[in-house]
Amino acid sequence: MMGGGGIDKYLPQSADDGTVQTKVLTTLEQLELHVENFYQNSSSAGFKVSDAELAKFDSPHLPGPPASLLPNSKSKTALIKHYLTHFVVSSITTTGNNNPGQSLLPPEFVLLPNTAAAQLSNADQALKPGFYECLSRWRVLTAFLLPPPASSSSSYQTQRDVLINSSATAFSRAFAPWKVAKYADEDRVRSLCEIMKSAAELGVWLFAQPCTYEFRWAGLEDEKVGVGAQKRTTTTMTTTTMTTMVIAPALVKVGDERGRRLGEGQVMVEWVTQRV
Repeated sequence: MMGGGGIDKYLPQSADDGTVQTKVLTTLEQLELHVENFYQNSSSAGFKVSDAELAKFDSPHLPGPPASLLPNSKSKTALIKHYLTHFVVSSITTTGNNNPGQSLLPPEFVLLPNTAAAQLSNADQALKPGFYECLSRWRVLTAFLLPPPASSSSSYQTQRDVLINSSATAFSRAFAPWKVAKYADEDRVRSLCEIMKSAAELGVWLFAQPCTYEFRWAGLEDEKVGVGAQKRTTTTMTTTTMTTMVIAPALVKVGDERGRRLGEGQVMVEWVTQRV
């Protein structure tokens, strides 16, 4: 139970670990299945690769841009899974997204964390005492005070759906050379739109949690694997040769229900790797 007097009974309470794991795994698996259903390793005739279109889905966790990695990879679908999952996960979190205009979260959720990120990234600037505790409390209060994202009084859902449709269309166009031809483009875009809407709802739900969670694409060596953590692969990533790569990030609990940073993060969902 959070501290803060009598208002706590009105505020969102921490979900149990199993619920968090299930919700996150559902979204990550939907993204993976979307690629498996609608894309293939061989390229379709008549489609030219557009470097500019692919660059929109570039990832800082890979050693080069999509236009240079895809032609040389035996498993195009592994790379496509990474690009799609990275793009969607970045759009539903308040960290790791350098373009708030592409966020699928309500704008009120994004503005303050992006401003605060400057303090977090400045090694010469000491954090204010209680910084993380206050940020956690702010998230919960913001989620409570704002109208529900799906309510008729909120313009957020309309703006979100426009962004989702344009993003899904852009992704389908960028990776068209590797599409499975038996499916219509409309079906491919519609499928991704529905997954992205569910992902946006997950992002809103995680934001309102008193505990703090982060998606991690690397650096799990120093974190503790939590009891019941969902493990989906045993393959080890080899970054030097890139024989395997992370296609879906881990979810790590980094703050408790009072907002206090954990000395050792708790891995709730382990990352997924695949050979490339």
